[in-house]
Amino acid sequence: MIIDETAGRPYAEHAYAREWRSIAREAGIPDEVWNMDARAGGISEADDAGADLDAIRSTAGHSQSSTTLRYVRGMGRSREVAELRSAHRNKP
Repeated sequence: MIIDETAGRPYAEHAYAREWRSIAREAGIPDEVWNMDARAGGISEADDAGADLDAIRSTAGHSQSSTTLRYVRGMGRSREVAELRSAHRNKP
């Protein structure tokens, strides 16, 4: 959970996103990159590493696994599929 340092409580709805975007723009991060993308990267990495979905869900602070699954990008799975396809094509 991210705490608004000024208010001393969790950010109000959408306030964190606005603040993050302001800082991201100053840092030169394109508008197409959202804060959710960074979070999705961590969740996807945990999934690719084989972490239990319920553990990932709990760590992410999601109440439902369906929410967590929206963040999983499946890069490891995509990579594995590409490697299997390549190996299959190259069979004698």
